[in-house]
Amino acid sequence: MVRSAGPPAGDTAPNRVHVVFSQPALDDLSSIWDFVAESSPDAAGGLIRELVDAGQELSELAERFPIARDVRHAGTRRRNVRTWAILYWVAPTHVEILRIVHGGRDLGRLRI
Repeated sequence: MVRSAGPPAGDTAPNRVHVVFSQPALDDLSSIWDFVAESSPDAAGGLIRELVDAGQELSELAERFPIARDVRHAGTRRRNVRTWAILYWVAPTHVEILRIVHGGRDLGRLRI
């Protein structure tokens, strides 16, 4: 299942688009939660909320974050949250969150 978040009902802000979390991004969130929850379920929940919120904030001005030059797929942008990287594409009608991975990972080898 792919999670979508968009502008609130009745929102007419011209710069807002829908945000779609790809299945790999949702799988990444699950893996991140599993890893962090081994030490602290509360911290895991807080981190996942922060990552999801940061992804949803891309509904406005998604192009403000840089193109990720170290990713093989042209046009992929990167938003850093703590030590994590949210990788996404901007389309005319939506933003697609592709992956959410540790920022120290070799992104050139990452499958998107």
